[in-house]
Amino acid sequence: MALDKALVLSQNTKQATPKDALTARRNRLINRIHNQIEYVQREKEGQLPQRAYRRLARWWWQEDKGYFLSIQYCRLPMELAKGKYSIQCADLDAVANALRAVEKAIAAGDYDNVMSDQAERTKRNFRVRKAA
Repeated sequence: MALDKALVLSQNTKQATPKDALTARRNRLINRIHNQIEYVQREKEGQLPQRAYRRLARWWWQEDKGYFLSIQYCRLPMELAKGKYSIQCADLDAVANALRAVEKAIAAGDYDNVMSDQAERTKRNFRVRKAA
C-alpha cells in the first residue's frame, strides 16, 4: 500500500466535537452569522443567495432611518443590551460590520448567558406536558 509510506494513518474516525453545549451554541451562532454576512455581500451585488436545503431568512430589514439588524438565536431575537433587540445601521456595509462585531463578542463569550436562557426557554416549549 502506497498510502502507508506517503501518509501518517490513524484509527480515528470521528471528527472533533465541542466539549460542552455552550461551545456548540457559540459555534452554531457564529456559523449563522457567517451565512448572514455572505447574504449581505450577495445582496449588495444584486444576487439572491442560493441555499439548496432551506430558505435563508434575513436578519435585517430596511426602514426610513436605514437598516435594522436583529440577531436571531433559537428563532427569537437576542437581547443585546437591557431591552435592546436590534442594531441600527446606515447601509448594508454597516450591517456587515455590525455582524462582524457581534461575531467577535459571541466568540469572546459576552452573550453566553443570553444564549443559555433562550435555549432553556425554547426547550421548555418542547417538553411533554402531563395530561390532567
